[in-house]
Amino acid sequence: MAKKKKVSKKQKVAQRRKVITTLFAILVIAIIAAIFFMYYPTINSDYKNVDSAISKTDEILIDKVVTSNIDLMTLVDGNNTIISWESSDPSVISSTGEVFRPSFLEGDKIVKLTATYKIPLKDKIAEVLSSALGYTEKTKTYTVKVKTLDATNEEKVELALNSISFPEEIYTDINLPSKFSVFNDVNLSWESSNDNVFSSTGEFTRPSSDTTFTITLKASCGDYSSEVSFDATCKSTSATFEEVSIDFNDMSLTSKYADFTYDNIKFSSARIEGEESSSTDSSETGDYGLRHLTLRTNSDASGKIETYFIENANHISFKYTSTRTSGVKESKLVVEFLLANGDSRIREEVLLFDGESHEVNIGITNPSSIKIELVTEYSEEKVYIDDLVITRDLTEEDYTSSLLKQIPSSISSYIVLPYTTKYGGNVTYTSSNESILSNDGVVLASPENNTKVLLTATINVGDNTYTSIIELTIKGSKEAVPVEIHFIDIGKYGQSDCGESIYIKYENIDILIDAADNFDASKQAVTEAITKYLSDGVLDYVIATHPDSDHIGGMPNVFEKFQVENLIVFDGDHTSQKYKNFVSSYTNENCKVINIYDDIMAKNDTILTLGEDVYIEFIDTKYYDENVSEETNGRSIVFLLQAYDTKVLFTGDADSQGAHPDLEENYQSVLGDIDILKVVHHGTREGTSDDYLKAIDPEVAIICNGNYLGNKHSHPHVETITNLYEYDENMKVYCITGGSGSDGCELGSNGSYKCDSSQYMNDRNGTIDLVINNTGYVITSEYYEASPMEVKDTDWWKGYLEVAN
Repeated sequence: MAKKKKVSKKQKVAQRRKVITTLFAILVIAIIAAIFFMYYPTINSDYKNVDSAISKTDEILIDKVVTSNIDLMTLVDGNNTIISWESSDPSVISSTGEVFRPSFLEGDKIVKLTATYKIPLKDKIAEVLSSALGYTEKTKTYTVKVKTLDATNEEKVELALNSISFPEEIYTDINLPSKFSVFNDVNLSWESSNDNVFSSTGEFTRPSSDTTFTITLKASCGDYSSEVSFDATCKSTSATFEEVSIDFNDMSLTSKYADFTYDNIKFSSARIEGEESSSTDSSETGDYGLRHLTLRTNSDASGKIETYFIENANHISFKYTSTRTSGVKESKLVVEFLLANGDSRIREEVLLFDGESHEVNIGITNPSSIKIELVTEYSEEKVYIDDLVITRDLTEEDYTSSLLKQIPSSISSYIVLPYTTKYGGNVTYTSSNESILSNDGVVLASPENNTKVLLTATINVGDNTYTSIIELTIKGSKEAVPVEIHFIDIGKYGQSDCGESIYIKYENIDILIDAADNFDASKQAVTEAITKYLSDGVLDYVIATHPDSDHIGGMPNVFEKFQVENLIVFDGDHTSQKYKNFVSSYTNENCKVINIYDDIMAKNDTILTLGEDVYIEFIDTKYYDENVSEETNGRSIVFLLQAYDTKVLFTGDADSQGAHPDLEENYQSVLGDIDILKVVHHGTREGTSDDYLKAIDPEVAIICNGNYLGNKHSHPHVETITNLYEYDENMKVYCITGGSGSDGCELGSNGSYKCDSSQYMNDRNGTIDLVINNTGYVITSEYYEASPMEVKDTDWWKGYLEVAN
């Protein structure tokens, strides 16, 4: 029989401790369980009350359009939830719900109301347990539109004076309106400073030479009146259209004589000459100064200018300078016209002999083609041509198209219909559905759905009558007008390996963000994009995000070609010549200049309302003040475009490098989830961090990177692309530009590809188009249409992965 093992005293003590510890643990668990079961029902019930409170505020504020005070609940009846409110614009809606309606001229205002829902906990135990269960306070933001007040007499008059324009050049009678179409109680009267050429009732008398006069428009409503004056010129000749107008200043310098085509004109044995860059900043490149066309002749070729068919051409003019100053042999320019009705030719010969500048003006009658040829017996003879202009008689299409450019395609309340065209004439209108749209352009009854109305414009010009049918969409209450955003391919013509320009269109509101650099190719790309979508020649807003040349270098071109109403500009200045040119261009434009720091942030005027449920919100990065950040990228303007339920974030070059490492961190928490991110600074590694992506959670990232993937600045950096895909492998990442991968480009030590120019178009999306309406958004691209090329599918990215692995 085995002996019973003896338990030592030490072992007995250990066993007792183990039993006590177990009992104590059971007791603690029991106490915690008791506390949990005692508190949990109340906590769970309280936070169900929070959800109930949110539902009740949803009923009050979702899709809210207000004209009076709002009952912002701070305590829900029969509910422990406490609600506190914060308004994005207390001057319109206070945090207590008091509404201050904007004036009629200010327009409707969009305000964000943020509600914070909180349950008051009865003790520390409840607070700890609530936190452990993940029950915390909740917030929700509502977008509320505040309708304007009714228009006062003063506002009606000011609207009339701001809406009615007068042609700068007068060629015929104009029927001057006596009533303002939008408000029929506004009376209009006109007074001319020279009744001999243009009377106060609109009769035109053709002067023997161009005559400038002033016409004053007086508007009155009730006891209020005001006036505005327009300077105009009565023309001594009939109206014409400049079919060709070339000063050669926008054309790139060429080193060799060659044949080429520009603006539908063929040039032979010609080159572009002129001044080189006069920039004082050696770090910037660009072309400045006057240029001209040089024609030459030798034993092999004769310099020529030839047109294609120009219907109704009536005049050609140009300036020329000959290199020939002496000699007995004759040099001349032969101007030859092939008539449209046959083979007969008309010739004009211009002798070249003195080396001085001359101007040629020749009247012509509807030729089918025009040729200017340098004819000489001298070898290596040259002649310089400048300011080539070919005009033609106006057609019915000129009158109707100039009218169409003044009328938007859709309206919601009214349109100020033009009473004349750019070239003159009297215009009257007839609506196809007067129960919805009056003949004066006022919406009388808003339809539930978008409704097409035909507006027939009758244009009387002298003895001629032209008719134009204009299709207008009267916006319905259930359909949203789309917002279009175009991320422009500024490098499509082979220059501009960095830079950015983005165009936004909503109804008749046009916005340009930056204008790329001062390269001929990028200026052409930006001009083409704007012209494609701009119907009236007016950019309502231009936003210059920061003073770097690849963003503002092309601005003078924009101000030259288009009318700009408002410029929203970064704070501070810059030393570069391109910045000076930018300042000069907008100063000459005389547009309204709005400073992001002084006029927006300092005044807390951060919401720019574009339309119903469409607005821009400028985001405070804490670095707008030049005194805080002298570095240019740090001063970049950042803003959020909210269109219906879609949010697009525009970041300029506001990265987090150098002097502003916390820039993105400063504002990322105030944005909430967004849908589309315009990636900062062309895809630099110095931005778009993990924390930033977690805070904003984008579905799509769009990178504006210039001319090819991995350009001279290595943009986009591979670290940025990696970061985007590691954050969300399903994220759509698009670059505007392309570039081959390992098959056609050399991979550098910094992980970027240097592509040969022949490879630039490979995998290139071109301009990326984003269209947003109340059902969501659609992204297409210039070269891939409905299936844009994602970065992960490009040869560039595949080549990088192959090398990296």
